[in-house]
Amino acid sequence: MVSLDNPPSARRGKRIALVVVGVLVVAALAVAAFLLGRDTSGESTPPPPATSAPASSDAAVPAQPPEGVRWQRYQGVLLPLSDVHGPRQNRDGVATGFAHTSEGALLALVNIYYRVTLAPGEQWREIAEQQIVGAGQQDFVEQMSHADRSALPSPPPVAGFRVVSFDESTAVITLVVGSPGGYIATTEVMRWADGDWRYALDSATPSPPQRLSSLEGYVPWNGS
Repeated sequence: MVSLDNPPSARRGKRIALVVVGVLVVAALAVAAFLLGRDTSGESTPPPPATSAPASSDAAVPAQPPEGVRWQRYQGVLLPLSDVHGPRQNRDGVATGFAHTSEGALLALVNIYYRVTLAPGEQWREIAEQQIVGAGQQDFVEQMSHADRSALPSPPPVAGFRVVSFDESTAVITLVVGSPGGYIATTEVMRWADGDWRYALDSATPSPPQRLSSLEGYVPWNGS
């Protein structure tokens, strides 16, 4: 019997939120476990080179780091900014105004990914409500509101990326974080909505993090 108080769509949304909260706020713990040598059997096979990723056109998928990027420290972590790719505005920790390109989607992903995790006080809620879309958005906010964010270590830095696919409405990007010997890769979806890129929580089966021993097949990219 299906409960009307908790329909399948609601349960699916909550599963999405739980997975994504885990990806966002425990990546540092996963990297630490990897560096300590715990269970390396789950290490992923390196993906195809970045230049072979499918996309609407070869020019849409960068095989090199975005040009014109500077890195600015936010809550102890370096985040990318660009006069070309965005963000064009930063109000109360909410970075908006990203270019309608794969590079813009990449910078939006990194900024949203880290800001919603590290934002002081209740700023994370405004970021989540403005810049996260999809069926799991409300459950994400609910789960984050109960998370003890202050007890978590700082998340690992950006290390690289791979644009899996890109068109005018959707960008699928694998983001790699961590340091040599202990990388974590997650594949995320960005949606173009209301004139900007937003982090999408509308997949019933979010991609679980993968452990990597190298950046082979990815574009190295960091603020160092």
